[in-house]
Amino acid sequence: MTNGYQKAFRTIFDANLTTFITAAILYWRASEEVRGFAIVLLLKPTGLFGREL
Repeated sequence: MTNGYQKAFRTIFDANLTTFITAAILYWRASEEVRGFAIVLLLKPTGLFGREL
């Protein structure tokens, strides 16, 4: 069980990091409407909107 959680953490961390980088690029390069989406995308991995489990 512990081994499974350790492997899952690595995958979840990678997915959140990739999302953060993508959202930062969107915010930096996009129009105003897309910047709003990028902000929401940046806040989602922080758990601001709740947890999925």
